[in-house]
Amino acid sequence: MRILLTILSLTAMTLVAAENMLNNGGFEGEWQDIDIVAKDGGRIQGQMPADWRDNSSWAAVAATYGCDRQMPNSGNACLKVTVTQVNSGNVQFAAQTLTLDEPGTYRASVYLRSERVGALRLQLRQVAAPYKAYGNMVVMPKPEWTKYDLTAELPAGVPLVLMVLTSAPTEFWVDDVHLAEVKLQNIPAPPGGNLIANGSFEAGIGNGWSVQNGEKLAWAFQDIRPEIVSDGSAPAGERYLRLRVPPGNVGQIRSQLIRWAPGYSYQASLWIKGSNGGKAVLRLRGNSRALPVAAERAIVLSEDWQRILMPFKLNKFIELGWLILEVPVQEQEVVVAMDDLRAELDPPQPPQFAADAEVAIALDSPGKTILDGEKHSFAIGCYGANAASDELLLTVTDFHGKLIHTQRLAPINQALPVPHFAGHGVFKARLELRRGDALLAHPAEQLWSQLPQPRELPAAASRFGVHIPLSPYFFALARRCGQRWIRLHDTSMIAKWAELEPEEGQFFFYDDAVSAAHDAGLAILGMLDGIPYWLSSGKRQTGYWSRWHIPDRPDTMEKWDQYCRTAISHYRGRIDHWEIWNEPWGRWWATSGGKPEMYVEFMRRAYQIKQDIHPDAVIVGVDTYRGNEKWTNDALAGGTGIFEVFSYHEYNNNLMGDPGTPIAVATSTAEWRKLMAEHGGERPIWNTEGGSVSIGSCYRPETGGLPYRLLPAHIVRYDVCCLAAGVERFFLYSLHPDRGEGNIFCANLEHDRAIKPLLAARAVLASLVDGNGLPSEVSIAEGLRCFRFPPENGRSLHVLWGDGSTPLPGTLTKDAEIMDIWSNPLPTTDTITPSFEPIYLRK
Repeated sequence: MRILLTILSLTAMTLVAAENMLNNGGFEGEWQDIDIVAKDGGRIQGQMPADWRDNSSWAAVAATYGCDRQMPNSGNACLKVTVTQVNSGNVQFAAQTLTLDEPGTYRASVYLRSERVGALRLQLRQVAAPYKAYGNMVVMPKPEWTKYDLTAELPAGVPLVLMVLTSAPTEFWVDDVHLAEVKLQNIPAPPGGNLIANGSFEAGIGNGWSVQNGEKLAWAFQDIRPEIVSDGSAPAGERYLRLRVPPGNVGQIRSQLIRWAPGYSYQASLWIKGSNGGKAVLRLRGNSRALPVAAERAIVLSEDWQRILMPFKLNKFIELGWLILEVPVQEQEVVVAMDDLRAELDPPQPPQFAADAEVAIALDSPGKTILDGEKHSFAIGCYGANAASDELLLTVTDFHGKLIHTQRLAPINQALPVPHFAGHGVFKARLELRRGDALLAHPAEQLWSQLPQPRELPAAASRFGVHIPLSPYFFALARRCGQRWIRLHDTSMIAKWAELEPEEGQFFFYDDAVSAAHDAGLAILGMLDGIPYWLSSGKRQTGYWSRWHIPDRPDTMEKWDQYCRTAISHYRGRIDHWEIWNEPWGRWWATSGGKPEMYVEFMRRAYQIKQDIHPDAVIVGVDTYRGNEKWTNDALAGGTGIFEVFSYHEYNNNLMGDPGTPIAVATSTAEWRKLMAEHGGERPIWNTEGGSVSIGSCYRPETGGLPYRLLPAHIVRYDVCCLAAGVERFFLYSLHPDRGEGNIFCANLEHDRAIKPLLAARAVLASLVDGNGLPSEVSIAEGLRCFRFPPENGRSLHVLWGDGSTPLPGTLTKDAEIMDIWSNPLPTTDTITPSFEPIYLRK
């Protein structure tokens, strides 16, 4: 994926807002009839409030707008939006266009309600291309009116629009929309004492800390992690953190997500030393790509410990942010050590905790997973406690937040067996250090998943794929979650042309990593992708985008042939499936002079080369997305005889397949098969990248995204709808590790590498159906959706969900085994009424 969205959290600050900049924000003015023809015969009709508009005619959608006077949030009217079809794009309800005279911080407030479970997006963005989003927020409206605030830094002189968007059929109401510049006033004082948890690492590294050590692919296989060192030289306490950053890598040691208060003065400080005269930077950064760096201090490392101070006044709009120590790319290895990171109000205020103590809890298992039959222990760290007066309190909650376990412990370092609970699911442990009712330190938490053993089957027969780094840790994680395919994109770029041949004629291979992945039982989808700089007169910037250029040398195709021949032959037997380019339809391609004809020629040549040197290899091509008919037609112009698998990408935050609504992916796959038949014949269809864009955090749900309690339903419905539409394989995006506590952008891992509930539920689904045939939809009753997989051992697995109003018929439940989304048994004596969350039924 290449399009990065800006996710801004819901602010909890005290804001003073000016007059509403939007006309008719309460929809009390006139209403006008609309009847708009959308793409592919879609229709947008009804009544629209004055000064507002629909912006969806470019998409294949059907929607009805209307004035509702039955239950407005205030006044006499609100807007009702009924969306019955989204085959491509989004339904976009838009305010009038605004161009600001002055840049600043602005807040959009929208009242929403819905009686359906589904995601909407609030967005503040440019009106025209490139449609940059300055604020983007996923919300889940409730049946009652709820106010949602989106706050963003907006520029001057750029036409902007506020929109409410949906990418799936739904029904919702809107009222009292407000947009104004905000001034930060009367901000409550933040707590005193050190805002950093475990800043001295005496209890270990935990409590939201994360460490990235990446950039250069040559080091990825080693997965170099930080060490907690106790050698008598710590400048504060007994232990410190040490990280080895190889040449060409970027190291980032990131604190937990901290709640800040703009307008206040702070002082950040730490002890630090490092080797080889290296450099480092200490900075405060907000938890969004759009949020600015609020404070920064450059550091020249010394072999001796030095105390670094960074005083600053927080004048930027940052509510949540990390303190980050970064070691930038350097030509030689740098070993950096740090201790006693602190962030405190300046001048200091009374501390929020009764002691300067630290606690940590950690589970050492890939993805923090425990499979059936396994036993694991928590590593518990405790520092600064009084054994006579203090105690540790361990509590465990289940996925729904219900308290299911309490345990009191001595305040010492210890290994504690993980409590065993029957069945499968996602659990969270919380560890507190207490003296009576007083908390002595920042509490610590650990998320983990109890999962069934994955199915045993040949990797090539699996339908479940994922994007992971190429290292043994992630091979084990993928296997434990039943993900048997991996795609070499973003989390690993090793076969892309700029990596395989960084300089003309100089080839670089990653045999250790590829062989280890193959030997771990994973099937690999390689990427024949990109153009290195030496084939283009217009070299792109360094970093991520330096792998893609539009070539202009006359011998480009001959060089492409050599690259394909080298990659396919060298990795033969380990990588036998190759996809041609990633998202070549992207805006950068077209605006840089890329043509579909060039892509077709890339496919044609790659296919011919593999036929010559490795006929059993498989070429995956087209790489379209739902609604992009022009690219699909252009990419098929060379016929279907130049690839063996048709690929597409699909990102969607909505729950697929609401009862009574069309399933968009089924519509798309039917159209693609029709097009392939017209161009030479059908090919299997794979979804090689997709999922949810905004995946909420179990540790820090306030950072937004799809709420974590909806994540299991989202992925099971997504997977099952794709399989029922004939999509034979899906590669979930992504398992980027160590990205910071609270990260939500395509993040299926928490900061500590714990899998989120989305991947846990997918692991359960894979354990039930992987290797089986494709399901078919079965009509049971209005308000229910049911998909039946082919029989295994004389019994068929059904996946069902509903609108919460229709019970399962007795003819279906009789003599059936019924399970929840985690595969835990449900009582068959009770009446079962499926809701948005799928259940399993086997009979």
